Amino acid sequence: MQELREAPTMFRIGYLNQAAHLYGAEKSLLDLIRNISRDQYEPIVILHEEGPLAQELRSAGAEVVTMPFRYLSLRSHPSLSTVRGYLNSCKMLSSIVREHKIDLLHANDLDFFQLAGPVAKLKRIPGICHVRTVRTRKEYVLDFAWLADVVVANSGATARPWEWLAGRRVHIISNPVDARTIAYDAHKREQTRQHLGLCEDNFVAAVAGRIIRHKGQDVFLEALRIVNTSANRQMVGLIVGGPTRGTGNFESELHEFVQANKMEDCVRFVPFMDDVSALYSAIDVLVLPSTYEPFGRVLTEAMACGRPCLATDAGGAREIVLPDVTGRLFPVGDAETLARELVYLRDNPDIADAWGQAGRQCVLQKYTISGYVNSVQAIYEELLGSRSPEQ
Repeated sequence: MQELREAPTMFRIGYLNQAAHLYGAEKSLLDLIRNISRDQYEPIVILHEEGPLAQELRSAGAEVVTMPFRYLSLRSHPSLSTVRGYLNSCKMLSSIVREHKIDLLHANDLDFFQLAGPVAKLKRIPGICHVRTVRTRKEYVLDFAWLADVVVANSGATARPWEWLAGRRVHIISNPVDARTIAYDAHKREQTRQHLGLCEDNFVAAVAGRIIRHKGQDVFLEALRIVNTSANRQMVGLIVGGPTRGTGNFESELHEFVQANKMEDCVRFVPFMDDVSALYSAIDVLVLPSTYEPFGRVLTEAMACGRPCLATDAGGAREIVLPDVTGRLFPVGDAETLARELVYLRDNPDIADAWGQAGRQCVLQKYTISGYVNSVQAIYEELLGSRSPEQ
């Protein structure tokens, strides 16, 4: 008589993410979905709306569900309509958990846990709060993150506010970079420089990210102005990215600064590029001038392409950039120091190349896809190990 085999254990993981576009947190979520063990886990991603992220997730084989995300603004007195909207969102999420037989809720940032936390407790399933932004203690409490079974932080900077919560389980798991696909490419360098109207002998520095005040694009432009005021050879600066809703007139201020200082010939405003290897291959140094940065994915992407990095000595950036090994750190808002560091790298190409190569090796050792996925799956196994999948 043939021995009966046990049915394979397949858990359904529900991921919450609001943004429809592909920013750093969304790229890390995609890396997880694309590489998670499909023999053990079935991903179901719950989004606020359709967009590029939904398309990529479906291409990766994930089921995508959309629903309106409404939050309570507990920093002020919420209106009755806001409370109703929030409760309706919780009700809709609870229905999705029931209909899709979700075994665990994984919120891809703190805001989303305001929905995931109460619903996970109501449904008696584990809840993970994946913290990707630096928040205050008050915000952690108001967004119900204390309901989480496990908190995952993408850097020590994002984990630090949790130190006051005795006994809270916090795991630091750095965002990954797929160094198999993100790497220096000489042909892409030539093509991208031609497309942007750059010569091969131009020294090119770039800032990449959303155009928003705390990202420090104004500090970068001021440093570039200082460099080109006294330089024999102009340095070209790229501001790569675009604004998001609610950023005010900051982008207009940047354009006005360029015009007022007659910097049109040495500054390019470039939209987000899907092919990050083409972008980073085309530049000579990446600059991260943010006033704070929870992690700094652009740093590890640039390092994967062998580019040296200059970053502010704050947040997650100080955990990534190794001074005089993969780049240098400079004080927040200090355009003069940044200008000196840019000139140093321009005038010392051998050092810039050595820092870039060291950065590539650092990525291959510390920021791998496999390490990231294995660490997250280990948490799933810990939380689900004694449970049976919903039938």
